[in-house]
Amino acid sequence: MEPDPSIGELLVTFLFVGIIAIVTMSLIVFPIIGVGIWTVSRVRRRRSGSRQ
Repeated sequence: MEPDPSIGELLVTFLFVGIIAIVTMSLIVFPIIGVGIWTVSRVRRRRSGSRQ
């Protein structure tokens, strides 16, 4: 059996998991939210008679 991981190894692992989560959010989720907001504004602009 391998020895238990040290505190330093656990902290580095949690750091990398956090970095991966932040990168995933910024590359996938935020653009999807942005496209949704942009689409809603386009639809509202068309319904209002294209007043610009």
